[in-house]
Amino acid sequence: QVEEELKAACSQQAEQLQEMGCRENQLLSDLQRAGEQLESFKTRVMQACSPSAAGSTGKCVTEQQVIEKVRQISDENQQSHERE
Repeated sequence: QVEEELKAACSQQAEQLQEMGCRENQLLSDLQRAGEQLESFKTRVMQACSPSAAGSTGKCVTEQQVIEKVRQISDENQQSHERE
């Protein structure tokens, strides 16, 4: 009986490991897709802020470039409102 219980426990653990592997693969796939979406979003933001800044060369836009450009536009808008 102990042997049967051990076999059942091993079988259950094997199933759990397989499920965890499937979940890990799904998470990795989701993570890759999220990274691709982030890159696309950053490029679109840069193009909206300044088409020439994003360029048409297909280069990846860094997060720092996006942040700097958004800050620049925000500062320009604030200065514009202060003048009014």
